[in-house]
Parts: sequence; C-alpha cells; structure tokens
Amino acid sequence: ARPWDRKFLGYSVTWHKQAKLKIALTSVNRLKEKVHSLTTGNRSKSVKATINALTPVLCGWISYFRLTEVRGVLEELDGWIKRKLRCLL
Repeated sequence: ARPWDRKFLGYSVTWHKQAKLKIALTSVNRLKEKVHSLTTGNRSKSVKATINALTPVLCGWISYFRLTEVRGVLEELDGWIKRKLRCLL
C-alpha cells in the first residue's frame, strides 16, 4: 500500500511537494467521540466543570500530535469543539 494509506502511531503521511506528517482520520474520530461523550448529556454539569474535564484530554492530545505539519485538521477540530461548547450555553 502507498505510504499515505498507512497509519502509524496515530499519524499518516501526506504528500505536498514533500512528505508531511498528518493526524490520521481514525485519531481525529476517536477524539471527536471522546469530546462528544464529555459534552453531551451533561446538562446538569456546569460549563466550567465540562471545560475542566475536557482540558486534560485536549492538552494531552495536542501534546502527542504536536509534530503534525498539516494544521488544517487542528483548525477544523478547534471550530468543532468551540461549536460543541457553545451548545452548552
């Protein structure tokens, strides 16, 4: 299989004039599931408590994937998480 079809330790490779590390789609989907589970059904929890629960998850995830060279995935996730948090207000 082609290198960009493979996933290794949550990363995949893409090619834009040279090889670049990218966050694999399965890793993004797992994070979305985790954020979704922490933000839905928690109407009884305050927004601050939800943010406090999300902070270590997001900080750990970003620390692990800091080597990524394709930032579009991170920008998309940022908007998606902000939208999920706005729904709690």
